[in-house]
Amino acid sequence: MQNAQNTGTGENRVLVAVGIFGILITLALFLYELYGIRKCAALIAAGKRIEILLNIDNGQFRRRPHGVACNIINEPFAAGIIYPTALAAWMYFILAFTYPKANPWIPLLVIVFGFVVTVKYDRILQKEFRVDDPKSTTGSDCWRRFKSFVDVVKGRAGGLWGA
Repeated sequence: MQNAQNTGTGENRVLVAVGIFGILITLALFLYELYGIRKCAALIAAGKRIEILLNIDNGQFRRRPHGVACNIINEPFAAGIIYPTALAAWMYFILAFTYPKANPWIPLLVIVFGFVVTVKYDRILQKEFRVDDPKSTTGSDCWRRFKSFVDVVKGRAGGLWGA
């Protein structure tokens, strides 16, 4: 990359075109992934409603495993890391040949922006496709269990946590 400025402008244009092509392909795959996540959420919600109507207590939709760490780490979370990072790599590739001084910052902003947008989109989907089911295994009691754990730790810490 140190020789990026020394290459001819024709080579730079080709490399920038390759980078733009990479960004467009990655962005298209990311958008298709978000569409697939939305469709999956709708299908799971429909499956839960059917299981509730048919009074199926142990169906694959009502008892499906949820994300890790109180449903924070899930498919959209992973997509929010993978695709923005790939987009940032392509952005870095382009900037290395056009504006090398911007390299560290613009790709980092792409990663952060893409991740934040994806996590917000996940929260919107969780609210939109929520099916109230008292028998469903959800992450809702996860926070209650976590709070109980913190209370136990506070008690054992002997006032270190301001108890």
